[in-house]
Amino acid sequence: MINFINSFSKSGKPVKDLSRIGTLLNALGNPQNYLKFIHIAGTNGKGSTAQMFYEVLCCAGIKTGIFTSPYMIDYTDRIRFNGRNITNDELLPLCERVKACAFGKDYSQFEITMAIAFLFYKEIGAEVVVLETGLGGTLDSTNIIRDPLLCVITSVSFDHMAVLGNTLEEISLQKAGIIKDGAPVVVAYDNQPTTLKAVRKKALDSGSELIIPDKDNTVIPSDMLFGGEFLYKGKRYELSMSGAHQVTNAVNVIEGIEVLKKYFSISYKNIFDGIKKASVLGRCEIIKKSPLVILDGCHNEGGIKALSDVLKKVDAPIAIVGMLKDKNAQKALLPMVPICKSFITVSGFHTNSYTSQELKDILISLGANAVTGDSIASEYQRAISGKYLNTVIFGSLYLVSHIKNL
Repeated sequence: MINFINSFSKSGKPVKDLSRIGTLLNALGNPQNYLKFIHIAGTNGKGSTAQMFYEVLCCAGIKTGIFTSPYMIDYTDRIRFNGRNITNDELLPLCERVKACAFGKDYSQFEITMAIAFLFYKEIGAEVVVLETGLGGTLDSTNIIRDPLLCVITSVSFDHMAVLGNTLEEISLQKAGIIKDGAPVVVAYDNQPTTLKAVRKKALDSGSELIIPDKDNTVIPSDMLFGGEFLYKGKRYELSMSGAHQVTNAVNVIEGIEVLKKYFSISYKNIFDGIKKASVLGRCEIIKKSPLVILDGCHNEGGIKALSDVLKKVDAPIAIVGMLKDKNAQKALLPMVPICKSFITVSGFHTNSYTSQELKDILISLGANAVTGDSIASEYQRAISGKYLNTVIFGSLYLVSHIKNL
């Protein structure tokens, strides 16, 4: 099963339209056409937003699926339903059905996995599926769905420029490509005017209601290192996840749930409980409070800036960092330099990672105090044993996954 999935590359052959995934799904009976979706795109915050929607809907007793990427510990954690992962017994026959229809090797692992997920959700009777895009929007294979109940655009910033474009406008237009005719769209209020303009135009052209949460009606405490309470439109909510940026994601969910109340019975208590319950591995995750160890898979300018804002309340953190070479480390790491006391660079968690020396040189060029580290396992052990007092480990979801599997 895993050998079949791994026989495809992570990205697949480049596409100019959605005909490839369309052909595969058509051969499988177009299971996506029998499902209802909440479709989520953006550069940062997609995973957290998706998890909050999922928990709220589960708390409301709605049969809910969630499809995310990448997996952190096991392949099956990408395909979840009602609080559990798909089982291997469920996965195997679906994998065989997809294998029988997936001719050639042009498909990506993402496309193959998504096809399996759609079959699973159809057959298990999911009432709604929270669907996170993989990359971009317009040409992302998830965009094959039609008539979503709701579209959501989280924070948009620079990432995957080789595919999505070199300007924020180009990237924003790609993300806004998930907006379908007549489908309401919620867009995060912290986006740049360029992004809001692109989303607004696409919504107008599609005849879609555009909802921007009310920033002025959002009250956020000054310190949300360990989560905490916030107010939105006079109502109290509570987050378990760290960082004020999670409030931005939460109010997207609150506004999105208002739209979904047309289709489902969802109470304030369901929303409160779901948002509080939501947590995502490797997204500003508190591994240990004493000594403090934070694990974050942020890997682009927007994500690392959000992490640096969280760390402003932490006394002289030591950073263990590893990144992939397709990221602009020079720009992305800059907000962390004045925050962190020193940096320890690591590599070896991915074939395309910067070497420890390369990353050290970049950090020194930014004026940081940096050294190359030993193995990831050794550095992680030193962190949790308290050698570094306060530690943040960040730079790549692949680094997070590597640590989770240690």
